[in-house]
Amino acid sequence: TGAVSIAREGQLFRFLSEDELRTQLESVFNPPRPPRPQTNNLGLAIFGRK
Repeated sequence: TGAVSIAREGQLFRFLSEDELRTQLESVFNPPRPPRPQTNNLGLAIFGRK
């Protein structure tokens, strides 16, 4: 079944353009990060308590 699933994934990726494939891979490996002010506020709240 592993080979079948790989073949199916290959067929799916064939229909994607390079940009679409790149954005999908980026979304998988680099999940969108929260805005900077949010992370800064979280960091200040966390480190300020120490």
